[in-house]
Amino acid sequence: MLSLSPFAALFLLPALISAKPLPGCSNQNIPCRCPRGNTFDNYTTSATIAANAHDVQGIAYDYYETDWFNLPISKTRGPDNKPGVSVRTLPVNGKDTTYDLVERLTAQTRQHDGSFYWKFEQVNVGIQVPPQQGGGSFNGYWPSFRATQHRGDDRFKTDVSWNVYYCVTGHPFDFARFHEGAVANISMILEKGGKLRGRSSVPVSVCERRRGRCVWFGGEVCVCLRGR
Repeated sequence: MLSLSPFAALFLLPALISAKPLPGCSNQNIPCRCPRGNTFDNYTTSATIAANAHDVQGIAYDYYETDWFNLPISKTRGPDNKPGVSVRTLPVNGKDTTYDLVERLTAQTRQHDGSFYWKFEQVNVGIQVPPQQGGGSFNGYWPSFRATQHRGDDRFKTDVSWNVYYCVTGHPFDFARFHEGAVANISMILEKGGKLRGRSSVPVSVCERRRGRCVWFGGEVCVCLRGR
């Protein structure tokens, strides 16, 4: 019986995976395949906030509350906090130009200890970004945010993790930098309200692709080996 060393298996993995076509990227699918000509990427921004999860939830849970990440809503459709129904429109302004991002809430839960989770998706897939703001296009992005309350004596510590995977052309937006700033804003708001107990960690983003968690083949395809 033929046996392969782990080293040989690593080189064969792309061929083995390519025999089974990947689904197109969506709210449910990862690993996945972007449309031809697009770049796939997958970032996670993490930090520990020096506050109780209930207080973090008071800032970052409601879908139609966006002050904490500094993008005001111009329009909403449907009631707040209803997965599959709540839709918001966010204008992105810069260098005398603007474009709209339309996003639908797809999942949202919260626990008795204040921990919570939400996920949303881009609705207006294919939106073109003005050249003055970087150019390119968004062809689907799927962010998810999880806040987890520490146990025991660490009740004033909450771990947050904000992941996004997306398909783009060009370089329309710096998701990692944006998410880092937004997570830092949560701590600033809590501090102003007297609810921060100690020092929060600095938000850090990790590109999963660059950590060797993805195997690339066929140009536009990235298979992410999550959990390794």
